[in-house]
Amino acid sequence: ADLAAVGLLVAVAVVEARGALAVADAGAAGAGRHVVVRADHAAARVAGAADAAARRFEDQWQALAKRHEGKPPLRVFWQLWHEPLMTINREHLISEAMRLCGGVNVFADLPLLTPTVSWEAAVAADPQLVAGSGRKEDAVRDFAPWQRFANVSAVRQQRFASIDGDLVGRMGPRFVDGAGQLCRAIAAAR
Repeated sequence: ADLAAVGLLVAVAVVEARGALAVADAGAAGAGRHVVVRADHAAARVAGAADAAARRFEDQWQALAKRHEGKPPLRVFWQLWHEPLMTINREHLISEAMRLCGGVNVFADLPLLTPTVSWEAAVAADPQLVAGSGRKEDAVRDFAPWQRFANVSAVRQQRFASIDGDLVGRMGPRFVDGAGQLCRAIAAAR
């Protein structure tokens, strides 16, 4: 899969970097082939670890998909920032996680990856859940502007979710944990 390919590219870069260093060391120390072989073994361990991490990620991702398949769709607004109001389109990985959880990104069709939207457009989209990344202690401040729109489903039901920004804001192996938090928020909002 794509993640396995990324792991392989990382391992190849490590082999190339270590190989270049090993050859320089071999020439200076007269150690010969032994140093290069050691570098190759280290790179093979890195490649194996990268493949294992990619498999774990894919397994967790598929488990989330299976757990949430067939659930009723829920309209979600992802609040990237509150002033100006910013969101994401369908190309963003967070939107893919949203879809996996049964959420429908209300601004999926916008052309920019992270567009600025008007409050009027956000209110008209009538999200059933407003979610964003950040610290839980900032959630009240971040979602406060929504409170003036009592006709929005998420506001009427007080359906706001603050997802750990360290998990969804950094595209690494822990992203799947952030996707799990988003799935739980979507399930709770149903």
